[in-house]
Amino acid sequence: MKRSVKAIAAAAAALTMALSCVSAAYAVSDAPAVQSDNESVTKYEFTERKTVEVPYNGNVMFADNDGTVYYMGSVSKDRAKIFTLDENGKIRYSYNCDSYVNDKGEKISPLMNPTLKQCGDYLYLIYSEYSGLVYMSVKENVIVKLDKKLNEIEKYRYEKGNSIDTNGEKVVYLKGYSKIYICDMDGKNKKLLYSVKNNAKPHEQPLNSIAIAGNYVGFQKRTGYANESDRKEYCGIIDIQTGGITLHEQRSVKQVFSSNGNLIWYGDYGYYPENDDSNISSDVISGGAAAVDSYLSKRYKYYSNSEIYVFDCESYSVVKTPNAKEAGQDSIIDNKGNLITTSYDGKGNVIYRIYRDGRLLGEHTVSYKGYCKAVANDGVLTICYDGYTPTADDWIGWNDSTPQEEVEAMLAEQAERSAKLKEMYPMKSVTFSYK
Repeated sequence: MKRSVKAIAAAAAALTMALSCVSAAYAVSDAPAVQSDNESVTKYEFTERKTVEVPYNGNVMFADNDGTVYYMGSVSKDRAKIFTLDENGKIRYSYNCDSYVNDKGEKISPLMNPTLKQCGDYLYLIYSEYSGLVYMSVKENVIVKLDKKLNEIEKYRYEKGNSIDTNGEKVVYLKGYSKIYICDMDGKNKKLLYSVKNNAKPHEQPLNSIAIAGNYVGFQKRTGYANESDRKEYCGIIDIQTGGITLHEQRSVKQVFSSNGNLIWYGDYGYYPENDDSNISSDVISGGAAAVDSYLSKRYKYYSNSEIYVFDCESYSVVKTPNAKEAGQDSIIDNKGNLITTSYDGKGNVIYRIYRDGRLLGEHTVSYKGYCKAVANDGVLTICYDGYTPTADDWIGWNDSTPQEEVEAMLAEQAERSAKLKEMYPMKSVTFSYK
């Protein structure tokens, strides 16, 4: 029986709610780190600090320009909490995000796809609201302006969009995977910045993400179809003041995000060499998810290196590193201008590398069972882990024909299991300084 994309997405969302994190493991070996061409360049060294248990099984979310780390945890099924900790692991400042019932009688839940970023002296919590438990329906996008003590300054609401970001003065969002809009923080002065050309030749693919840094908006543009000769992918930059658009063609452009006033794009780790990569025989499918994964893995061709594309609001650059798996959404640019990457060696180790101007300035390897996520800024790297290695029992799924009552029963059972695991394996946070 085929599982629909909708069911897979719902299962993934259910897993996210059920478990604090899932440890990452990759089969591709980590390549040797690139060496600096100037050995006199100051190298960063990592020093381990204190490890604390995180309240509410929270996970790291963001580190501001002072190195203060912000966590997100679940107080109950109807309340999430953003918070900071003191040196003893006690909550110092916090902000609550609560579910509520709207005027239509729908229960609205917050914090779908949450991000936290700093613009000037303020923090901006960005997320989508949704309704429904089995099949989630996205409602509005929300941006909350906070001070560093997590006091709410203002809360803004915007129409449903597939990606949203702010620079603290303007808001950009993606509507319908085809149009990029910009508006004031209060939603006024809405303006169309870019629209996908539906009748273009070669065909222009839908958009999937946007980001803003300073006076520039980043997006990814893709034309043609995957693995065909006319396929082209670009890092797109829109100048808000002039409306001008600059395109940089690259081998693969998957998504864009902002980090410390920079736009960062990343691409796929490799490619399928044949045009029919989506055609999988029924014999393979009948073998289950493991058989399909093995079949696709054998056909997939990895690039010889990674490429990370960065625009600092003045110049555009391509950072290349030897490991194809080093580029991705886990990259960070700190307030000193360092690019920090995360990669995995397939043996349970996580490697952090610091680059500046294309040179490797530092490297540190950790090995924590149940590794979840890391954030970094101002010389501070903070890692969360829970000590638990997920098993097949931690995953659930269903298809469109599964009765809702059965799905809800599975979710309830999984929530009970998750609660027990969280008691047995509480989330921990360990901090390193890099100087």
